[in-house]
Amino acid sequence: MAITFSKAISITELLNAFNNNVVEFSSDDVLDSVKCVVNINSIDFEITPDTSNVFRFNFKEAVSTFVRQDNFEDSILPTGDNMNDTSLINSWLVTYTITFTDDSTENTTRTYVFIRSVEQIANLTNKLLSSQYLFNPLTLTVFKGYPFEVVRFSNGNVNLANSSNTLALTSPDNNAERIWLSRGDSIIQGSGGDMIKEGFNDLSFDGSGQIDYTDGKSEKNIKPRIETDLVTFEDYINCSD
Repeated sequence: MAITFSKAISITELLNAFNNNVVEFSSDDVLDSVKCVVNINSIDFEITPDTSNVFRFNFKEAVSTFVRQDNFEDSILPTGDNMNDTSLINSWLVTYTITFTDDSTENTTRTYVFIRSVEQIANLTNKLLSSQYLFNPLTLTVFKGYPFEVVRFSNGNVNLANSSNTLALTSPDNNAERIWLSRGDSIIQGSGGDMIKEGFNDLSFDGSGQIDYTDGKSEKNIKPRIETDLVTFEDYINCSD
């Protein structure tokens, strides 16, 4: 006997907690299926099959609830250039247990990694920075006096570089890493001083060939363009009137 998935979700890529993540599966047992208990995060979800003994389960409702238990409170203070944030990523072992008409059971397991993110229509995304989702050419604006960070899925140390400056950061393995380019009262420092300055800064994030969890690609060539505005946010609003 075996449980087979006619529709599966990835066990090797990061999954968006706030998008549909649907699995469809069945058993090759000759007996009819009565129910299936899907256990994730120590919570049981009981589902019933269709007339063809096929089960369907969408992880979205359960997982999106699990990842917002803190109501999205950001309790991390930027005391360094980079820190890991375990609230942004969760790995769960999921057990599927099917019960048949004679009360016998069959089970199988899968491990999925969910991140606190959503992929919206028109390819507008709010994701961890990783080689699974490379930044296309775009401009991000940093305002003087306000914190600004980039979040990436880390599988090893990362080097930041621009045309005249470099910085090597020690990063956590297999976790969400927050890199503060600005902590509000200070700018991240490299070998030549401020990593971002007034105007445009072509800043690269180089994982030095580290293999990314999501798809086995190198983190090279992740290069968002950072525009630093040295006026305060309040000044910016006043000037726009």
